[in-house]
Parts: sequence; structure tokens; C-alpha cells
Amino acid sequence: MVFLEKQILDHVGYFIASTKHQLSPEEKKCVDFYDNSPIYYGLANFAIWGSMAYFTLDFRSFFPNHQQRQQQQQQQQQEQQQQQQQQQQQKPRPPRTPPPASPVSQPAPRDPFAIQHPPAPIRNAANPRHPAFPAPARAASAAKKLPLPRAVRPVMPAWITLWGIAAISAGAFASTYYTSKWAARECLQCFIDVEDKKSELYKTTRRLLKEHNPDADKYFKIEKHFASAGGTGKDAPK
Repeated sequence: MVFLEKQILDHVGYFIASTKHQLSPEEKKCVDFYDNSPIYYGLANFAIWGSMAYFTLDFRSFFPNHQQRQQQQQQQQQEQQQQQQQQQQQKPRPPRTPPPASPVSQPAPRDPFAIQHPPAPIRNAANPRHPAFPAPARAASAAKKLPLPRAVRPVMPAWITLWGIAAISAGAFASTYYTSKWAARECLQCFIDVEDKKSELYKTTRRLLKEHNPDADKYFKIEKHFASAGGTGKDAPK
């Protein structure tokens, strides 16, 4: 990942190393900013694109979990059972013989003078105080109150997952490229905005920008100028 601002900074670094230039406290802040910026934008990019990959990509098509394996096994078992049933239906069956007829039993004659008792009411085994509400009906009503099983998201096809990986990788690369380019631009602008305009590092940075960067005027338009050599901390009119 090489761009124009990075090349200019490489030349500035070579100048500092070859001439053994002693950095001022203000110039050290510029160097520290550029050295620490990859940590910040690297963590930010990882958090953004990592969370997007976690919530959007579906890797179950590549790595099936235990539930998917169980479903596959159940489907295979069902297919095997269907094949066995079809094979059994295709086999010739022997003719069935009718069962022997059982003798018809006649009901015993009822005594007209016998006392007839009313049938006993149906009582619930769990709560005998409610004879008219049998146990199966209570169990059915209790089953209706049970929570429904959680819906499982269908497995995303593998080609959609591959496209998602490519898109997220491209987005992460683009964001890393532009954030690193922004950090290099800020570092060059920091070298231009130093208070000591007689510094060799300031002169070298300004010369390299004029020679190699066609947009050098953008740096010079927002360059900070100070009222005195001692520095008042305020920008003087150009």
C-alpha cells in the first residue's frame, strides 16, 4: 500500500536519518501521531468490519453444526425407510385367510325387578373435586401455554457467503487505505504548521511537496503562520 503522501514521508524520514536532524518537541508530536495512528484506525476497522462479518456472514454452509448433522441423519433415515417401504410393497404378498368365525354370544336376560344405579361421574385423578373436567383436557390446555420453539434461521448458500466475504474484505482494505492516507496527510500538514519556519525539516517538507505533489497548494493554504518567532499561539494574517 504505497501512495504519494507515504513516499514523501519516506523521503522526509531518510532526510532525518541521513542528516541526524534533532527533532523539536513539536516535530516529535507529529512523528508520534503518525506512528500511533495505525493502532487507532486498525482497531476501529476491526471493530466495524468484524462486527459486520459476524452479524451478516453465515459459515454454517462450510462448518455444519450438531443440529444440521442431526437433520441430515434424520433425512437419510427417512429416505431409507421410504426405500424399504417401497421394496416391501413391490414384494408379492401371500393370500390372506379369513379368521375363524367366533360364536355369537347373546346378552343375558335382564331382571325387570332389579334396581338400576346411575353411572358414576368421570373424575379427574389429579383433582377429584372437578369431575366434569377430565385430566386429558387439562393437560391439553397446559400444553397450549408452553412457549413455542425458537425459529432457526435457514442456512445461507455458500456462494452468497463467499460474495459477502469478498465485499467485506474489499471494504476493510479500502477503509484501511484511506485512513492511512489521511494519517500521512495530517503528518505532513503537522510538519508544515510548526512554529519554527527556519527548521531544516520544515524547508525539506515544503520542497518535497512542491516537487512531487500537484496538490501542494492545499497544504500551504491552511498553513499556520505565527506573529513572532517566539510564538504567540495565534495565527497571524498572511
